[in-house]
Amino acid sequence: MKRTAPRTGFGPLFGLMLPLLASTAASCHLMVRSDLQSTQGNQKVHIFHTSDIHGSILPKDTQGNYCSNSEPLQDHPEDCAGGGERLLEYVEGVRRENPKRSLFFDTGDLFQGDSIYTLLQRMESASFPLTDFVKLAGYDAFTLGNHELDDGVSLFERHLTELQQAGIKALLTNTDRFEGEATSLRGRFLDHAVFKVGQNIRILVVALGTPQNGLYSKNGRGLTLKEVCTSERNSKTLRKFIQKKTAERSTNMTIALSHLGLKPDRKIPHFCPEIDLVLGGHSHSLFENDAAHPNRYPEQHTRTELEGTTTKSRLAYLSHTGMELKHLGHVILTFDSKGNYIPNATRGNTVPLKGPLKQPRNPQRARFFDAIQEEVLKASNTKVAEITEDMPLTPCREGGCKLARFVTQKLHSEILKLDPQVDFTAMVSGDIRTDIFSGDLTFGKLVSVVPFLNDFVIVELSRAEVENLFIDSLSKAGSHEGKALLHLSSGTVVGEKTELIDSQGNSISQFRFVSLMGPPFEKASKSTFRIAVTDYVFEGGDGIGRVFQNKTPLAIVPHSPWRLFKKALEHNKARPQRSVLGNTFEMRISPPDRNFHFQ
Repeated sequence: MKRTAPRTGFGPLFGLMLPLLASTAASCHLMVRSDLQSTQGNQKVHIFHTSDIHGSILPKDTQGNYCSNSEPLQDHPEDCAGGGERLLEYVEGVRRENPKRSLFFDTGDLFQGDSIYTLLQRMESASFPLTDFVKLAGYDAFTLGNHELDDGVSLFERHLTELQQAGIKALLTNTDRFEGEATSLRGRFLDHAVFKVGQNIRILVVALGTPQNGLYSKNGRGLTLKEVCTSERNSKTLRKFIQKKTAERSTNMTIALSHLGLKPDRKIPHFCPEIDLVLGGHSHSLFENDAAHPNRYPEQHTRTELEGTTTKSRLAYLSHTGMELKHLGHVILTFDSKGNYIPNATRGNTVPLKGPLKQPRNPQRARFFDAIQEEVLKASNTKVAEITEDMPLTPCREGGCKLARFVTQKLHSEILKLDPQVDFTAMVSGDIRTDIFSGDLTFGKLVSVVPFLNDFVIVELSRAEVENLFIDSLSKAGSHEGKALLHLSSGTVVGEKTELIDSQGNSISQFRFVSLMGPPFEKASKSTFRIAVTDYVFEGGDGIGRVFQNKTPLAIVPHSPWRLFKKALEHNKARPQRSVLGNTFEMRISPPDRNFHFQ
């Protein structure tokens, strides 16, 4: 079903502004790419990189609330960070000093996750604010994240068409199949691109999307992506592809736009040594140079290439820039006068997007961002509830947390109204995206806490199947930066891990479910349990849904988490309930990446 937001006055305003903005962006684009000057000696090429913006193109304070666009950018920068204006000022400054020697990429999850998207991007208006931002910033290419298709293929295609018409390339190299609704995406992505910069420099760019895309993106079913560069076996095809394109198009070096996550990205230099620079995303990881780690960005890797009977070592680099436009990645590549890449001269840093603007606000740009803020604040500043204590997100990534228990308990209270027989409601850590602090909880903040549109699936499991679900959760915790941990509306999963060494010396982790410390599971005499999980978990998201294979849902609750959460808070005073567990939290287990054995 097509989901749209009510029309507001935002669309017509953007319709009037768009030609002016397009003209501004185009003139900037031409300024950057015209009047190529020959250089003497080495050439510097500037690579800009963003990832996991999740729709957050307005500045926010330390508690995740929208700031005023004008004052914090000039007068109170310590209270406010991020935002597209800071990004544009920095990028345009570098471009002015380095005409024709810069490229700008995004590695996925541009849209979903912020109330800007929830309230404005789904509108059937003349233009989309987030899409217009990408055009205004003058990106050269982007790749698909795991949330671009959250609202279905047809809406994403509108964004895709606008971006492609603006000359921004959509790249996706590891595609496998386009089926069902996703069939219309066949042919819409390039499997590579070559960018000409500087003097005699040709850079090959490939893009690696999240292999589980059909699982992560509820409405993206039918698009299947291949796992690549994580083993010798699954790397062969891509390596041959890069070697072929390098030879055909006489390229000087290769960049990969990756939405695989930090752990898979660190395997790329070893299994796909043809790639010189990985611009990563998905795990929301941040590299930045500081006094303790002056050379952490870009992260350096040594790879060994076989050449006949000899070997030689080469350097590869990895960039991760966090999330929500709080930082901009800036990698500086060096080439000699003939266009040959000089790996050991690669430098850079992540740029914190905070502090005052160095120039007065650009009037046209100010109108663009102020119009977005005015519209989104009309709804997002509405008070939903009052919260009595801080509930930070960070502990939820490590184990148990008040925030996850609070959210799942509230969701469970609404699901019980639809099906009183449901025993508990479960979500994974990645479903909960930001902190809740004491004070007024606004609608905009609520949407940012649980932004996605997954439905809840009610299913019946045997006691043994529930235990296996818990074991899967314990075993996966930490294997995706902790995001696979299962949070429950009642109780906490506790388990034991045993480390063994097999005959080849490999470490093997065995897991045993101990108990669910709290009702309804631990002391219940019943043999079956009715649970509610998001369709993401039900379909195998994060690899913890094996028990749901061949299961038929008893019911599907067609309400996204944020809608249920809002209902629960409106029905009940939002005071975090004391957990039946006291100070007991979920156990975090970080097993090796391979050789999981369950008992």
